[in-house]
Amino acid sequence: MKLTKWFPANINPAYPGVYEIKSPNSTWTWYRRWNGNFWFVGGSTPEDAASSKWRIHKNTSKWRGLAEPPKGWTK
Repeated sequence: MKLTKWFPANINPAYPGVYEIKSPNSTWTWYRRWNGNFWFVGGSTPEDAASSKWRIHKNTSKWRGLAEPPKGWTK
């Protein structure tokens, strides 16, 4: 799976989806969902993040996503 570079927290993704998040004060990563307008509390797996219903006030973490569409994905 090809991933994008890490983007700073002040830049939002162009597309809704689940993104890998890197904590600003740690080396560990987790996942968070972006719906096109807001970030949501994430989880340790993409599935946990995809089902999150709790919106966060502000994203303070770097993020990255897939550099190419997943297999079988259509726009």
